[in-house]
Amino acid sequence: MLSSLKIEFTTDDSGFSYRKSSNMHGLLMQLIPAEYCEKLHSMQTVPCSQHLELGEKNYWLVNGLNEEAYHQVIEPLMNSRGPEYQLKGGIGIRFVSRELRIKPKKDLVEKFYDTSEPDRSLSLELLTPVSFRSASRYVNLPDLRLMFQSWMNRFSATSDMEMFDEDALKQLEEHSVITRYSLRSRSFPLEQITVPAFAGTMTVRVGGTATMARYARLLAEFGEYSGVGIKTFLGMGAMRLVQENDHRQSGGLKTSRRNP
Repeated sequence: MLSSLKIEFTTDDSGFSYRKSSNMHGLLMQLIPAEYCEKLHSMQTVPCSQHLELGEKNYWLVNGLNEEAYHQVIEPLMNSRGPEYQLKGGIGIRFVSRELRIKPKKDLVEKFYDTSEPDRSLSLELLTPVSFRSASRYVNLPDLRLMFQSWMNRFSATSDMEMFDEDALKQLEEHSVITRYSLRSRSFPLEQITVPAFAGTMTVRVGGTATMARYARLLAEFGEYSGVGIKTFLGMGAMRLVQENDHRQSGGLKTSRRNP
């Protein structure tokens, strides 16, 4: 199952920005079971992602990529008692409301087997800085092979389904093209380094067979929860798949909302 907890919050820091995502990661580690924190540190692929969306209202989104992450991460956050917390550096935040969405992974798979003509256009909003690692170097430009590979690997690592296939990846790389983009360089600060990255919007056209186009959309819809690229558990790589008519499909989502 896929889960997403959207927490609206206020803060006493007038300069609060996406650069505080690692501070939110620290808060998350305080609010979930200590045993699971240790387990997360030992995992090669973490079954969670989190990021900030800031504006007139501020939101912290935490996503779980399987049932264990839901019980060990999302539920403790949903049920945490206090609305007020202190981040590293003495920054105060207050939870205003929490909204939970759940989507079974089987819903994505069922769409894959739909025989109708697929939508071959993937319009992506890259909400927080995106970067990849390849050959021990950061890649701060869009790379379709690395993008699809990121989703495949994370889907496989967080479910009983093996989604990585070298032939499928090669076909996606060969038959996909970026048709439109509005991107800008961004950087993402970590404790010891600053990661070069990019953010903005891009549209990918998927050619080839209808099966490949449906597969690409399955991966992109999963990416709304997993993020794309590196350091998604620290706040990087958050993305949104923009649906037809500029709205997100809500079929199959179960939503609940509560105040702290």
